[in-house]
Amino acid sequence: MTVEQAGRINFGIDIGGNPEILAAHFHPARAPSLGLVQVLIHGNTYDHRYWDAGVINGQNYSYCNYMAERGYDILAIDLPGSGQSSKPHGDSVDLESVSTAIDKAVESMRGHDGPLRGAAGKVALVGHSLGAVVAVDIQTRSQCADFVVVTGTGFGPTGGTATFGPGVREEAMRNDYTALPPSERARVFYHPPTADPEVVQFDNRILRGQMPRRLWMDALAARQRNSVSGVPDLECPVYVQLGEFDPVLPGSLAGAERLAYGADAEVAVSQLEDIGHCFNLHRNREIGWHEIDRFLRD
Repeated sequence: MTVEQAGRINFGIDIGGNPEILAAHFHPARAPSLGLVQVLIHGNTYDHRYWDAGVINGQNYSYCNYMAERGYDILAIDLPGSGQSSKPHGDSVDLESVSTAIDKAVESMRGHDGPLRGAAGKVALVGHSLGAVVAVDIQTRSQCADFVVVTGTGFGPTGGTATFGPGVREEAMRNDYTALPPSERARVFYHPPTADPEVVQFDNRILRGQMPRRLWMDALAARQRNSVSGVPDLECPVYVQLGEFDPVLPGSLAGAERLAYGADAEVAVSQLEDIGHCFNLHRNREIGWHEIDRFLRD
């Protein structure tokens, strides 16, 4: 595969001492290239299709297409245990091994070996929810990216508040792969006034997946303790988007979220109005996409 071709790429990785596959999906720029690869990391109970849900009810819900048409190369990850990546035992998939695996994929894009050698001039790690925790963890371990974009989660003092109904998380954690009930996903992930009911149904019917239990537990710990997340040590420019009606971390807490980062860090935090947790799957999704594009260009 060359950097002009779209398609799936399998990266060999190590999880718990065993060889596994990290699947990623490459979308080359469809406009004059900006020389920047966005590495997209999905959240809990999704795979790469959170970023590339396609056309639903006549509307295009593909962040990948939107950004490729603006000159970005895109690499959308399937986290281990999700999508087309390997599915090892869920308790072997820890945050450190996942971050190391994605870091090696980025390294292969910047190096002389691998299927996407030479693809990356600059790299932005773009994460949603749990995927944003992974993005931050990658950057604090390796400093492999030039930019980090955090959407739909946070690390401030109120970032660890309860989101799901009584017993929902506990029930999900009973198995090594966790799943959330469709009704709970609809309630937590969407703001009904700006969500198409057909998209919510499509999400629960097609996009809904599972997440390794250990990875979710590690991400929760990182959100709740900055000594684990490493957020205060980030040195690259960071852009944080919080949804006004996102129960995971509402936009009203943007000011407190900025305090989680170092005093000298280049961090911008913004509230997206009239939107719930899964930004990419709301009718007004392109407002946030435009702001990410502007951040990366500036």
